[in-house]
Order: sequence, then C-alpha cells, then structure tokens
Amino acid sequence: MWRFWNRIPAAGRIGIFARGWYSRTLAEEIAGPGWEDRMDRAILSINRFERQLADDGTIIIKIFLHISKKEQKKRLLSRENDPLVS
Repeated sequence: MWRFWNRIPAAGRIGIFARGWYSRTLAEEIAGPGWEDRMDRAILSINRFERQLADDGTIIIKIFLHISKKEQKKRLLSRENDPLVS
C-alpha cells in the first residue's frame, strides 16, 4: 500500500484514484502458488490502510460503476480473443 500512501493528498486536498488500490493490489497477489494466503493478507492490508486513513480524518468515498451482464460478456469475449489480455 506504500505506493498509494505516497500519493494521498495533503489534508484539505482531494485525490481521485481510478481503479483504486483494490484491483491493483489483488491482481498482484493472485499470481502463482499460495495465492489464497497472499489474498487474505492483501485484504487485511487494504482494511488496515483504509482504517488508518479514516482514523486520520480522511473521508473516503467509493464509487462503483456497474455494467450489464450482456456488456460484461461482450467485453470478456472480446478480451478472450486478444492474446495480450486473454
């Protein structure tokens, strides 16, 4: 979480993180054997990080954008055919 901690804006300022720390941190942890244990540790790390920010007075607003099942299927099929992202 260090890379995000270094980019948290100063008190009174606003910061916007597209994709936030969840996707990046979790994606890094699920590669290779033993990923379940690393995933649990990553989730605990994220929870501690957010608790530390909240305890320091940071207001955290999370916005989740959703797409339809039809659109998700279309995107997954498109990516499946692309060797760079499959």
